[in-house]
Amino acid sequence: MADPITILGIVGTLVSAVGAIQQGQAAAASARANAQIAERNATVARASAAQDAEAKDRENRIRLGAIAAGYGASGVSLAGTPLDVLADSARQAELDRQTIVYKGELRALGFSDSAAMDRAQAKNAKRAGYFKAGSALLSGASSLYGNFGGGGAGTPIRTDAAGRILGGV
Repeated sequence: MADPITILGIVGTLVSAVGAIQQGQAAAASARANAQIAERNATVARASAAQDAEAKDRENRIRLGAIAAGYGASGVSLAGTPLDVLADSARQAELDRQTIVYKGELRALGFSDSAAMDRAQAKNAKRAGYFKAGSALLSGASSLYGNFGGGGAGTPIRTDAAGRILGGV
């Protein structure tokens, strides 16, 4: 039967490895949740922009109608300069509406990019957990191997200030 110190070393190594895997999985789950939130935010940004654009379109139609009605009430015909002013106002109104949609799409793209980064972070966190667990297992195995006299792991290499190996190795 192995001595208690060796058993504790093995148990500690296994606990460290399991902890590393669980830490990686927890970080991955958190990043995946963040990705879902970012995707929902992208959807909300698009819907909000569409709603704002529709409201702007209604506002513009009312404003253009008021301009045309004002011309008619004052006896101005819708030809020449008054028509040019009305057409310019309509173009500007459409540009305002398109700007709202564009800004909403930019916000949505930012959220989508964030979601993609979160998904990549989730994969990396999970992978890092496995690498950390493997490292813990190898480190523990190396330590145990050294404790049993294998490979001279317990004998440090001594060097001088210049990095040259000294005797006694």
